[in-house]
Amino acid sequence: MKKIIFCIFLGSLVFLSQITHTFACSCLAPESPTKELNKSDKVFVWKVVEINKQKELVWDEFFITKDEIVFDVLANIKDSKNNQIILKTNGNSAACWYSFTQNEEYIVYAYGDDDNLSTSLCSRTTLLKNAVPDITELKVKFHENNDVNNDKKINSFHINMILLWLIVILTWSIILYKNKN
Repeated sequence: MKKIIFCIFLGSLVFLSQITHTFACSCLAPESPTKELNKSDKVFVWKVVEINKQKELVWDEFFITKDEIVFDVLANIKDSKNNQIILKTNGNSAACWYSFTQNEEYIVYAYGDDDNLSTSLCSRTTLLKNAVPDITELKVKFHENNDVNNDKKINSFHINMILLWLIVILTWSIILYKNKN
């Protein structure tokens, strides 16, 4: 009996040692952009202009870090007339809070009122460059006073990549030609 228990214990250790990732935040896959738009209180395309880290006392000597994210609104998709928005997060992805990076552009599905907006990893919130289905399905129109135009960014990226490859091919051809002669 001791051998069986030892084998089960040893097998469990071997199995558990193979686990390389654990995830504290678990979400259902987000629904379509239109369904998520209907569930959200506010939806914007935003550029992060400032991130303020704040500690909040929760209990006795236990603090949690909260991020206060300041955004410039590049496109209003649902329910706001503000040009700048402040959103608060827990700053902890294990608690399903979305982590933002300064100067990046995002499509954000937010919940709450203007004084207490938040979002999470479980929403469709993502970097703008990854939000092509959302931008297309929701027919996003960017504010005219902002210089955001994804088509131009994508086209200039493709042109730059083509030019880079042409330079590499031309340089490689010259090197091969000189080596033959």
